[in-house]
Amino acid sequence: MGQRERSLRRMDEIAAYYAGQDGVLAVAAFGSNAERERLDDSSDLDFLVFVEADAKAPLLETVVRLAQFGEIDALRIVYGDAVQLLFSDGVLCDFGIITPEQLKTFPHGAGRYLWRPECWEPIDLSA
Repeated sequence: MGQRERSLRRMDEIAAYYAGQDGVLAVAAFGSNAERERLDDSSDLDFLVFVEADAKAPLLETVVRLAQFGEIDALRIVYGDAVQLLFSDGVLCDFGIITPEQLKTFPHGAGRYLWRPECWEPIDLSA
């Protein structure tokens, strides 16, 4: 399996993981992760996890649980809600765990939803 395929599989696993967590409203991809035709072996996974305000801190505190999908070589949280995570197999994730209201202050390009419940009113993910 090439790095591109590994990254796509990892993103599917991470999106499914967050879809099952309390307080998660949606998971959205950005950059080449949103425009999959551009995703290549050197692409990172840019995404946002939209959460209810009271779920944000617990989800940030437990981000290490993503190790169930692969060994983690590096993990850090910057700016209080931005996560940089490198798996030992080379899959790099650069994501945020934010409330929908924070989207306006979080740098991003155009995106697309990877998961959201039908009952949640989506917010505009255009740049």
